[in-house]
Amino acid sequence: MNANVSVDQQSLKQVTDYLRAIGGNLPKAQSRAINRTLTGVVTDTAREVGRVLNLAQKDIKEHITVPRKASVSRLSGEVLAKGRWIPLIKFRGTRGVKGGGVSVQVKKSKGPKILRHAFLARMKSGHLGVFMRRDPAAKYVPSSEIGAGKPIGQPASETYFTFPGAWPTEYRLPIYEPKSTDVVSVVKDQWSVIERKAAERLLKNLNQSISGMVKQKGYVIEAA
Repeated sequence: MNANVSVDQQSLKQVTDYLRAIGGNLPKAQSRAINRTLTGVVTDTAREVGRVLNLAQKDIKEHITVPRKASVSRLSGEVLAKGRWIPLIKFRGTRGVKGGGVSVQVKKSKGPKILRHAFLARMKSGHLGVFMRRDPAAKYVPSSEIGAGKPIGQPASETYFTFPGAWPTEYRLPIYEPKSTDVVSVVKDQWSVIERKAAERLLKNLNQSISGMVKQKGYVIEAA
């Protein structure tokens, strides 16, 4: 993906004057700008995911981290979206319904879905979740929304086992906690918006960082 950026002559002269003023401190200004941008990208990413998934911002941000920040010697950083399935209990409005079952709304663009064979339960650990009972002879097939999960040993048990879809014989247990779509898949769909906002943030933060250093040094940059 390519991006074209145009800079007028006055802006170019201003940047040139700024760089001359701060001299060897440019990497410091750049690293500061990058790190501010990383924090902003986390916010933008969570906001864009929140436009799609029916989740609170704090629950979305649990899946987005900054594993590496920039430094003067390494002018790059990283924002990471972790691809973990999300427990149904995390989605806002999840509740038990009259007559049995649990109502869950995963995506804002779709209405709530009632899982008639699901139930709410709290484990000994204090974890409240949506659980389902399965046919021990059945093969579990993940779907795009209500998908892969974690079977648990017994109600109120704290022992969890992951599984890829078909359960190994030793893990064919009757109760499991269904999960839904992961944050990564939504980030990929919204990436063009996130990337554009990141570029805008970096430009703004770099300008502020350089301007701050220029003022600290007492330089006055004359307008062209």
